[in-house]
Amino acid sequence: MIIWAIIFCLDFIHIIINLKLDERERIHEAIAERNALWVIVIVLGVGVAFQAAASVAAHTIYSVDPFILIALGTGIIAKIISNIYLDLKN
Repeated sequence: MIIWAIIFCLDFIHIIINLKLDERERIHEAIAERNALWVIVIVLGVGVAFQAAASVAAHTIYSVDPFILIALGTGIIAKIISNIYLDLKN
């Protein structure tokens, strides 16, 4: 099953990479991805705030799931690198 799952994932990635989109479809896809990522960032930010508030309310040591912080940090880094690349490309 694992081998079939890996083959399926690799085939899916190959199809997505080679899929040809026209300009309108590219714009719609970019807008959809942007909106989805904004929602993800908001949910992660609310999660960090909730964990911080819960640890303060419980009078414990401030603890936040490091994976949430890593996700937010790497997202910010990816956005910065993308913006720099696109600015230099234009």
